[in-house]
Amino acid sequence: MLPAFLAACKSGITQSGISQHIAKLEAGPGTTLFLRLKSGLTLTDTGKILMNYLEKIYQEEEILLELLSKTEKSLQGPVRYSMPGSCLMSPHFSMMFSVKERGFSQVELKVDVYDSETVVEKVLFGESDFGFITKDIEHPQISQIEFCQENYVFG
Repeated sequence: MLPAFLAACKSGITQSGISQHIAKLEAGPGTTLFLRLKSGLTLTDTGKILMNYLEKIYQEEEILLELLSKTEKSLQGPVRYSMPGSCLMSPHFSMMFSVKERGFSQVELKVDVYDSETVVEKVLFGESDFGFITKDIEHPQISQIEFCQENYVFG
């Protein structure tokens, strides 16, 4: 389908990946978000509600970033991330590097690739500011929040 192909090109994800994301989106609320017609995809009423919600979130993010960029004390300096190599394929990884495009030219991102256990060690010893891990690791000195839920399949 042409819309899925265009979405894939724009997002840097394969057409198959876009289809998988759509399936996951629809599985969450257990409803159809798109009608698949011969002419392409069209949003259902539920899909339109979700689209409006996501547009509001995006607008709020833009407002927040604009406010942050106007603060007297600008964000600057290095931000050190550690993550397993599989996280490099996540669409969120490329979003991290858009900070300079969003007006934070003084922020320098540094990314190191380690297994999840080493990521935790690097954060604990102050060698990384943040870490992404691919499995739960219990440690009394770290806090974990779920950032995203994605499955990567390799053949």
